[in-house]
Amino acid sequence: MRWVPLPDSEALAAVMFGSVLLAQVGGDKSLRGIMDGNINEKFVRSQTGRLEFVVEDEQGSQADFIPLFRVQDEQYSVYLDRSGHAAPYRRFTFAADGSAAYEEVTRQSPSP
Repeated sequence: MRWVPLPDSEALAAVMFGSVLLAQVGGDKSLRGIMDGNINEKFVRSQTGRLEFVVEDEQGSQADFIPLFRVQDEQYSVYLDRSGHAAPYRRFTFAADGSAAYEEVTRQSPSP
């Protein structure tokens, strides 16, 4: 289990379990107090027999994580705000499907 920071940002990072990218599913819960030193303690494997994790942060908030390739119709987040100061303008981190990320990039691209 390890963090993979977004380029040029130590605050935003993805979570990898070996070579599998994990996604937080459900609402846009901001998790606090999960650091490099305690990531393996905080991500607890679920008892379902599938590759799933339940995370509880220092304030008792819980979130579920599954491999990104298993995300279907639920909201998800790949890049998490490790600083605990989630900003509402970071809409691209929470999307109903992957198309929202592409739409955001397209809008910000300069015209040829």
